[in-house]
Amino acid sequence: MMMKQIQVLLQKEIRAEWRQKYAINGILLQVIAMIFVVFLTLKIVNAPTWNAVFWILLLFSSVNAIAKSFIAESKGSHLYHFGLVLPRVMLIARLVYNALLMCVIITMTLLIYWLLMGQYAQHLWTYLLCVVMGGIGFSSVYTMISAISSKANNSHTMMTILSLPLLIPMIMVASKAGKKAVDGLDFSLIIPDLAVLFCLIVLVVILALLLFPFLWRD
Repeated sequence: MMMKQIQVLLQKEIRAEWRQKYAINGILLQVIAMIFVVFLTLKIVNAPTWNAVFWILLLFSSVNAIAKSFIAESKGSHLYHFGLVLPRVMLIARLVYNALLMCVIITMTLLIYWLLMGQYAQHLWTYLLCVVMGGIGFSSVYTMISAISSKANNSHTMMTILSLPLLIPMIMVASKAGKKAVDGLDFSLIIPDLAVLFCLIVLVVILALLLFPFLWRD
């Protein structure tokens, strides 16, 4: 029953996003613009710079797409979902949907970034694993913070304040793992960073599952 509800909510979110194609198109335009500015600005690019700039681009690309998750929801929509599904079901569906959306953003950003800036990762598949895990971490943080901020009067300011303590350690660990993959280090040296990143993601998801039912009733 729970899986069926999650599936229905996922389908609803995907259909809503598909009807509003301008949202994805806006993200794509933003990604192209940011990468093109980097391409024009950076005359000399080495592997560490390439990796650092990519993580900055990915972080900013994900903000507008994921952060609106609960803030953009109307009061009527909230009441409608409140009467249909359990709060944890709603949260899990949003977490999964935002993770899938983040994978789309990662794909677009990587392809355009590689096209303009080249490809410097010596261990490509390991780097992709780091990027996907980092992206899922960003989406989980933004989903949780969006749920909390939607109940605040100044939601955008609240989101900025609350997201920084969670995003900073996550992006530090993810970019560190990515740099090791770019430098071609053995996968065994990257596993500890990926394990820490995984634990951070699990911690954020658990916190979200614990807090969201109380926020949902407000």
